[in-house]
Amino acid sequence: MKQLYLLLLLNLTSLSLFAQQTTMPAICKNPPEGYSLGGSFTVSLQFACLDFTDNKATFFALNPLSPSGDKLSNLGYIFNFKDGDNLILPISLQTSTTVSEPGTYWILQYGNEKGNAYITCKSVEVIKTEQPDFDLIVCGENSVTVTFLDTPKNKTHGRYSIVWGDGIQNVSPVNISLPYSMTHTYPSVPIIHPYIVTEYTRGSTNFTVCQSSPIEFNYQNTLTPKITKFETNNSVSQIKMEHLGMKSYKLLAQKKGETSWSLVGDTDGFTNTFMGLDLSKIYYFKLSRKDDICQRAIESDTVSNINLAFEYPNKISWNSIDDISSLKEKIEYRLQRYYPNVSPTIKTLDFKQTNYLFSENEFEGFYNNSFRIAVKTSNVEILSNIFTLPPLSIENDTYNSVSIYPNPIEEIIQFNSIFQLKTAEIVDLQGKVVENQAIEENHISVKNLPKGKYILRLYNQEKKLIVNKTIVKM
Repeated sequence: MKQLYLLLLLNLTSLSLFAQQTTMPAICKNPPEGYSLGGSFTVSLQFACLDFTDNKATFFALNPLSPSGDKLSNLGYIFNFKDGDNLILPISLQTSTTVSEPGTYWILQYGNEKGNAYITCKSVEVIKTEQPDFDLIVCGENSVTVTFLDTPKNKTHGRYSIVWGDGIQNVSPVNISLPYSMTHTYPSVPIIHPYIVTEYTRGSTNFTVCQSSPIEFNYQNTLTPKITKFETNNSVSQIKMEHLGMKSYKLLAQKKGETSWSLVGDTDGFTNTFMGLDLSKIYYFKLSRKDDICQRAIESDTVSNINLAFEYPNKISWNSIDDISSLKEKIEYRLQRYYPNVSPTIKTLDFKQTNYLFSENEFEGFYNNSFRIAVKTSNVEILSNIFTLPPLSIENDTYNSVSIYPNPIEEIIQFNSIFQLKTAEIVDLQGKVVENQAIEENHISVKNLPKGKYILRLYNQEKKLIVNKTIVKM
């Protein structure tokens, strides 16, 4: 009788095994000298599923028999046997194993009958189920198309079952060519959420051996993308946008008074930042993507930027968005004091209001004088640029002791003052500081300042504001 040396290599009572091979090990087809192919056993599972209910799979070797149908002596099993492994049995008889990785696991059975050593092998395929990658397109009011994408994950799937939620269920053919689309027309609103299940099929009859967890979709909420938050940065050239829908859309802009739309950029997530627009102008914005199946553009509702401007000496004003029909319902304007990461509301304004007049001591004692306008509707929040209000009170004798000329200006601003002026600051009407210069020989250069209206602020050596005056660059 062929005798095996029994060595304890690993305690394999319950072990997740890795690195499987798909094809039958060579020793299971051509055993080495002194061994023969023979005997039989059954496996509790031919296919095992790692799925949403259990991420482990346990299978058993059962009913071992010799070639003549008798019991085998010196019985043993090696689980996850591969080419290159030694034919060495564990000391104690192991008839089961638990795994947590997908793949094909080969089980080698060894036993003796009448002095002859026999081996035979069987396999278990462990499948990790996954939800599919798909796109959702709505054509018209009631027709929805689910497209299964050509991705590596989807190529491992057998077929898909869609429960549409209105009593209808469709199953795709087996081994479909990707991408593959399934369309359904709803006669009425579904009574339950529609969902998709991935089926893994095997055998000549393509029977289902594993299923993924269901993935729900709501076709009503995916008819169009939605812009949920639209924020203008204080640089007046940067916008930050949050949206719902798919990740990939194009953000389009149309300047107020014009008819054409231009591309701002492509979205690559649900929160995106875009640069380069002159947001001192009013624009309309929308998300758009081309649907190749329905041959139409899928677009969000339109939003507008809110442009907050300062009118000397104590008034802020902003543009109305009443011309955007999708924003008219439940619209609310709020004046907010701006802090990093938080903007508490200090005034709720009338929805028709487009300006606000500050009183001199209205917000005395606050941390800063930075403000923004927030427009909230049931669908979207729009935040204006941030404006820092200049001090509203300057002593008359101080103010009248400084001469500024010329005004309008071209290249040089001259100052004549009994005070020692230290710094000049020029702010545009959106609250952005565009110039900050040390004052030398009672003048500063504004040669590179664009034409327009600005606020000039002059400070002394103690950083006290001496002058806060409107100027015009020619």
